[in-house]
Amino acid sequence: AGAVGEVEKEHGSLLTQLSRQLGDDPGRRLEDLRKELAEAEALVEARADAECIARARLAEAEVEQKDLETGLVQLGLTIAGLAGQLGGEILPGADVAALADSLDLLRKRWEEASAAVAQEEEGAHARHAAHTERLGELKSRVGLRPTDTWVDELKKAATEHARLQERVTSLEQRLQRFEKLQEQSAGTVRRLELYTTLADDLLPSRFLKFILDEERRALAELGSEHFERMTRGRYRFTEDGEFNVADLTAAEAERKPDTLSGGETFLASLGLALALAELVSRGGGRLDAFFLDEGFGTLDPEHLELAMEGIEALVGGDRLVVVVSHVPQLRERVEDLIELDKDARTGDTRVARG
Repeated sequence: AGAVGEVEKEHGSLLTQLSRQLGDDPGRRLEDLRKELAEAEALVEARADAECIARARLAEAEVEQKDLETGLVQLGLTIAGLAGQLGGEILPGADVAALADSLDLLRKRWEEASAAVAQEEEGAHARHAAHTERLGELKSRVGLRPTDTWVDELKKAATEHARLQERVTSLEQRLQRFEKLQEQSAGTVRRLELYTTLADDLLPSRFLKFILDEERRALAELGSEHFERMTRGRYRFTEDGEFNVADLTAAEAERKPDTLSGGETFLASLGLALALAELVSRGGGRLDAFFLDEGFGTLDPEHLELAMEGIEALVGGDRLVVVVSHVPQLRERVEDLIELDKDARTGDTRVARG
């Protein structure tokens, strides 16, 4: 019962408070509160819409700011590129003030470059005028009128060049034919000279001289081998077939035969005799007799021995070799001797023994 009383008491208190808030007309008061709630909700909704619009504008502003920053960077790069083209170097800063200063500097350099270009253009006009005047003088020198153009003259020159080139080609072809004819003519002349030389060389007198010269050279070559051996490597005959002597101990100095001593002359003659016998044998013939008259008395024992060896080489077969000498050593090497003496009464030569 006590608990129920407390609840009833609390319920009465709530009703009293509600009656105070709602006033004397609770229904009207409730309607007013509902209107206020609706207005408050409408205001909240409006503020929410305004907040969405504000957030969208903020996002757009942020994008615009990024675009602006990108544009500033691009503007800085453009300024640097233009400065490089003007022959200078500008490194603009990142903020607007630095960019403005860079733009002012770039404008100043552009004005300076424009002035320089204008000056260069003025100089170019002056040079063009001078060149035009010089061109007129050159045209006058080469016989052209001021109205004549180089293009027309070049066309005329090209036409003339083509005509001359055709002429040159024709002349070159004729020259080639002439060169061929000249070569043929030269070949004909060479053959004619050869035939003339052969005809002259085959004349009886010249042909015989040619044969004799060849034989003389062969005889000198073979005789040199014997002459060099018998003189212990000192002398040879020259190779021209003239039978001059080459002194091998004096750098092959050429000597006349009459400058040799008597013994050296004898050895030279003996060498030629040996060579002649060999040449005749090669040709299928033979020399049946040799007569050697003196010369042995001028030889020392060593060369005398070499001379006798050469004579013994000549003797081979049935060949007769007659040696005329007063040297006693020869008697020991010669089998058949004929000794001559003078008659004491008449002075005539007589055979003493043999």
